[in-house]
Amino acid sequence: MIFVTVGTHEQQFNRLLSEVDRLKQEGVIRTNVVMQSGYSDYVPAACEHYRMMTPKQMEQHMKAADIVITHGGPGSIFGALKEFKIPIVVPRRVDFKEHVDMHQVEFTKHLHLKGQILPVYEIHELENNILRYEDRIRELKSGFQGRENRKAFVQELKSIVDRLLEV
Repeated sequence: MIFVTVGTHEQQFNRLLSEVDRLKQEGVIRTNVVMQSGYSDYVPAACEHYRMMTPKQMEQHMKAADIVITHGGPGSIFGALKEFKIPIVVPRRVDFKEHVDMHQVEFTKHLHLKGQILPVYEIHELENNILRYEDRIRELKSGFQGRENRKAFVQELKSIVDRLLEV
């Protein structure tokens, strides 16, 4: 199962939902897809979807998922890492009216350099990341520390958020 979350930010993230839905409709994705669609107005045709989920439901879906695809929000990314999943991260962008600034792109770049996520900066890159997920994970495994690195991750996250709030 693939679990997709766009978080709870009040702006749409149709770009991610429509691309995953397209890949499912075209048979590129052959497994079940569950989406948390948030404030998006795109209605998936081929994927199970819920506007919002409780924290417990989110945790259950992340645990059950073979692949987690998430926006670039720290809460969703950390939720996947907590379940020992290396997420595919598609950051929201201001130029698509998905967020108020580019902080998700910056946060995604930071985590990518640490080897903790698979980033997708352009939506056409998503298909390859899904199809090559296992290969991509093997490439990153040496840098992924899971729970052992939680304290360092939280400290680094706090530092990034503090820097972003200073702007």
